[in-house]
Amino acid sequence: MKKIIITAICVALILVITVFSSACSKSSDATTGGETSTTQNSVAQNEFSAEVYPGSYIVFDKSTGAMTINSVGVLPWSNWNVQVNELFEKNGCSLDDVKKIVITEGVTVFNVGDFCSYKNLTEITIPKTAKAIVGVHNFNNPYSHPSDAVFKYFNINKINYGGSKEDWDKIRKDTDIDLEKCSISYSASVPKCSDFEKTKLNNEIISDTIPNTNIKCSANLLTGKLTVEGKGKIEQQDQLFYNLIGFLDVMYNDDQELISMYYYIDEIIIEEGITELGESVISYANLNKITLPKSLESIGKNNFTAEKTVADIFYNSSENDWKKVKIDSDNDELVNANIHYKK
Repeated sequence: MKKIIITAICVALILVITVFSSACSKSSDATTGGETSTTQNSVAQNEFSAEVYPGSYIVFDKSTGAMTINSVGVLPWSNWNVQVNELFEKNGCSLDDVKKIVITEGVTVFNVGDFCSYKNLTEITIPKTAKAIVGVHNFNNPYSHPSDAVFKYFNINKINYGGSKEDWDKIRKDTDIDLEKCSISYSASVPKCSDFEKTKLNNEIISDTIPNTNIKCSANLLTGKLTVEGKGKIEQQDQLFYNLIGFLDVMYNDDQELISMYYYIDEIIIEEGITELGESVISYANLNKITLPKSLESIGKNNFTAEKTVADIFYNSSENDWKKVKIDSDNDELVNANIHYKK
């Protein structure tokens, strides 16, 4: 009888221990699961993203203070900070929380002035695809113009650049800010624009015709290439042509933001049929490449000067034909250009 009682007690104890262990295990799993969930929620809460312009997205990590700008082509400016500031406020942040900015590969032009009101920003990553850095003139006297009053800070002291020193030197820096004073790291790792499908300008190609002519100009905002086609002479007074390769502000996207063509035209292709370039038609400075047609008969004054150099000229005919082209004065830099003849 005693054996039966002892056996029963032992079985009961085993059952109690098993149930208790199981309960503890479930409690532990629940706790662990809660911690995992909390961690995941914490990560989600530390990061937010949104499209601030068509084709331009930002991702901000609260824990690191890093803001990544995901886009391609020209970054819109004008009301950029208004859009970003509203987004930050919705997520309980301010622009003062931004410590570093990463601009993804694919961006060609951006305005450094957009970041001059980020007083705690000290580091910026710039892609190799950048062709021009613009914005902020008269920086030493930021209140010289009402629109410059927002440029109160510029504390960037470190630049991570995705290309080489030679690549960096080729970027047009149309700004009074001396970026060379920053510590520059070359061949840095720069992310490509990812996770977003809308990464292309709606108006990738802009084109129009010079009034009272049949000459058409088409500019590609992503490649920086300007193509001119038609027949006859391009006059100096043909302001559309002058402006399109120079200073014309053009609307893009649904927000009708302005982009200055001057900053990023790398190449001009003048198709067959154009016979004359008038005085000062080529207004663009530091043009890398231009293609001239065999039909070209003359080049007017002040197209290729020390201020308006071009590295390579591709002429669609022989050297003998090139010698027949009438070239007016103030085109001294044609002597220093690399002229490639068609074989």
